[in-house]
Amino acid sequence: MYARHLVPSSLALLGALGLALLIARPAAADTVQLAEMTWPEVRAALEAGVDTVLLPFGGTEQAGPHLVLGKHNLVVAAATEQAARRLGRVLVAPVQPVSPAGAYAPADGHMRFAGTLSLRESTYVSLAADLALSLKAHGVPLIAFVADHGQGQAALAELARQLDALWRPTGTRVIHIAAYHGANGQADWLRDQGLSEAAIGSHAGIRDTAELLHLRPEGVRGDRLPAGAGLDREDSDGEPRRATPAIGARMLALKVETIVAAVQAVRRERRP
Repeated sequence: MYARHLVPSSLALLGALGLALLIARPAAADTVQLAEMTWPEVRAALEAGVDTVLLPFGGTEQAGPHLVLGKHNLVVAAATEQAARRLGRVLVAPVQPVSPAGAYAPADGHMRFAGTLSLRESTYVSLAADLALSLKAHGVPLIAFVADHGQGQAALAELARQLDALWRPTGTRVIHIAAYHGANGQADWLRDQGLSEAAIGSHAGIRDTAELLHLRPEGVRGDRLPAGAGLDREDSDGEPRRATPAIGARMLALKVETIVAAVQAVRRERRP
């Protein structure tokens, strides 16, 4: 008989304790992630001077036999988080985890490898446009596309150019941070360390492997690291066995710098 009355009272006590903990928790967490905020917190942040939202684009595609499919998502998430905290007054939208990665039937490009997910370029551009429209509707002054995957870069750049021309008279800017992927200084830095172009590689080589060793070492399969150039250019090239976490930290820092520089450049343009 006593047990019948004990359970409800215990549940009530636990419920009260849970409510007390929620009440005691700060109203807004220390976050730059849009998805971790409530809508009143986002509104308050914009009213308090947040002037930029970074829109990160990753990918789910093969990266040699040794790197997990989601490496682009992990890298762009870390880069945009760090850049937002360095800049201040910046929020980060959720990473979009799929990008153009090859045709479906017959499969080509990265789609030849199991697990790769691919968007048609038209779908990719439509997705980016709709996300930008959402942020414009909420009064975000600067929307910045940041894409870690190679395919789709030109399409995002063209979309940003068109939207920026259309919306700039209304006070909304849209940029594509092309330097993040194409001119981030990673290869130059590695060459300065004495590495050749062949050793650096262009896909799933030293750079990609090092970034993941730094950010998520369990995402690198050490027993599957290619000894040299891998199966073919779409699979892996370069010498990923020469990658280290320290190199990865430098690679990431260089990408962060491109985001910071691009946002600061627009901010300087906006000053009266």
